[in-house]
Amino acid sequence: MDVKCSIGGKILSLDDSLRLGVGGEGVIYRLPDNTDRAAKIYHRDKMNAERVSKLKAMLANAPLDPMREQGHASIAWPVEPVNALDGNQEVIGFLMPLVQNAHPISDFYDVETRHAQFPLFSYQSLCRTARNLASAVWAIHDSGYVIGDVNESNIMVTHQTLVTLVDTDSFQVIDSTDGRVYRCPVGTELFTPPELHGKNFEEIDRSREHDLFGIAALFFQLLMEGTRPFAGSFHNPDETPYYVECLIKGYFPYGGHPLINPSPLAPPFEMLHPQLQKLFRQCFVDGHADPRQRPDAHTWYQALKASERALITCSRNQQHYYFKHYTHCPWCARAQHYTEQGLRDWDPFPPAERAGEFRQYDYAAAQSSARSHWSVPSSPTHGAASIPHAARPAPSSFSASATTIALGQGVTLNWTIPHAQTVRITDQSGRLIFAGSSPSGLVTDYPTKNKTYHIAASGVGVSLPNPVTISVEQVALPVALSEASLELHQPTSLKAVQGGLRAGLLLNELSVKLRSPLRLKQYLPLNSYVKLRRASDALKDHPPPVASTRGYSNSHDGQNSSWSFIKRF
Repeated sequence: MDVKCSIGGKILSLDDSLRLGVGGEGVIYRLPDNTDRAAKIYHRDKMNAERVSKLKAMLANAPLDPMREQGHASIAWPVEPVNALDGNQEVIGFLMPLVQNAHPISDFYDVETRHAQFPLFSYQSLCRTARNLASAVWAIHDSGYVIGDVNESNIMVTHQTLVTLVDTDSFQVIDSTDGRVYRCPVGTELFTPPELHGKNFEEIDRSREHDLFGIAALFFQLLMEGTRPFAGSFHNPDETPYYVECLIKGYFPYGGHPLINPSPLAPPFEMLHPQLQKLFRQCFVDGHADPRQRPDAHTWYQALKASERALITCSRNQQHYYFKHYTHCPWCARAQHYTEQGLRDWDPFPPAERAGEFRQYDYAAAQSSARSHWSVPSSPTHGAASIPHAARPAPSSFSASATTIALGQGVTLNWTIPHAQTVRITDQSGRLIFAGSSPSGLVTDYPTKNKTYHIAASGVGVSLPNPVTISVEQVALPVALSEASLELHQPTSLKAVQGGLRAGLLLNELSVKLRSPLRLKQYLPLNSYVKLRRASDALKDHPPPVASTRGYSNSHDGQNSSWSFIKRF
């Protein structure tokens, strides 16, 4: 609807033809007589006395914009209040710099989008974008402000590498006159530091160390072809945690963690300038234990500036820039790898003479048949190596070892999702069966009733196969045993015995006799389908006395231990 307001005593009418965008808090309008300013008008239910006070504090103490002398606004800070045309002249919004010809930062580190819109945006340009972002964050922190909600959509970039931070009215602001803190009540989990996950942002005063985690994650994605810093492959794909779990636990693949390896789709971490490698480890490894160890924005700025001077140009492709300490061009190596994988002669940074080819790719038409099956992740996910839609993807598959099984029998789910960055398998109740970064693999489940398994994946251009339904045949006449006895003569684990007790047996009594020292790493309680679960009791040469082991009987002959456990159903 039309808005009539007063800006600096001048009455303006803002109609739908001037609307630039609509968000959850308000509407952005361009001014009819000014090409350098825009107005944000809040929705009526979002305007209150606290917001007005926060705006006044921001207007009274604006940060020094590092690009002001060059005529560019790197921080879209409020510059003037917008008042209503009524007797009270209430504040209903604010005036700010107009951001023009800029795109979300993710459009530049996402290879597919960069190819389509900015095919000549080189690795040198990505490095300079990171440096300009560090400069803007440095100015904000130097003025005592905290961004709070660091995310991809609040950082805009032009094709000349100029950066602008927007949505600044959501920043955490401290009033310089009375010290009051106006908190940032929101956050984005993929850029939120581990220590803040699970916290209520409305009750927390943020610090610059919190910002520095999210900003470093963006630096990492800019310099590592979209790879997220905690994306990797685990030694045991059946136990791969979801990305956010890796972030919270500090599983940085490039910090020597024993459980996780770098993603096979990511560029080599070693190609980064050594000083940048050091800062990333300092942020994501040292900073995990102590957030104060995270490099500040000024340190990042100096390191990015120095590393940019260390860039050299590839002799085969003038669009390939890489750090001179590296022995060969990493982008030529990746282009060759993609060619070997059947992705034609695709290149992360195409030569200038071929830029038009990449700009003209009809990505939508190339995958129109698969688009209806694409997953929509809860948070934006830009993969380690985005695959161009012009290359036809390999077919996805999701199958089971059997579609009909007996009660107590296991079923193995097998999947292949080419180019998937994360994979999640759940049943119809939402129970998580698998979560990880393996584009292919298998996992075994033991359903006790009919189940439908759903698979979801994130990644550029992935297509999802249909769910898998398993029918479980209930045992009409279960085998009744009066007693089952297992004798173990060698040190072992009942995990090895577990496979022999999968059948759906109705047991009245089970006796396990141990003839040698044994750690019962996996035993009881037995459920009605006789599945062994975790426990931690240890049997040494001297088993526990009868008085402290209810339900147990034991004897000791000085040489071998014999211990029987009896459970009645």
